[in-house]
Amino acid sequence: MELVFPLQFIVYDDGHFRDVTGLVEYISGRTKQLHVVDNKGDTNLVKFIDIVDVRKK
Repeated sequence: MELVFPLQFIVYDDGHFRDVTGLVEYISGRTKQLHVVDNKGDTNLVKFIDIVDVRKK
């Protein structure tokens, strides 16, 4: 069974918090990053260590 819903990540980036919202396309254990595709179709790379909070959108 597959569940598809967007997630909102609060990410700490260069001294600031930013919001990344989208669908997780790929999880890389090797690079410790998530590939999150937003509603524009852009892929955002989110490092595990930078994630502050995650919420179901």
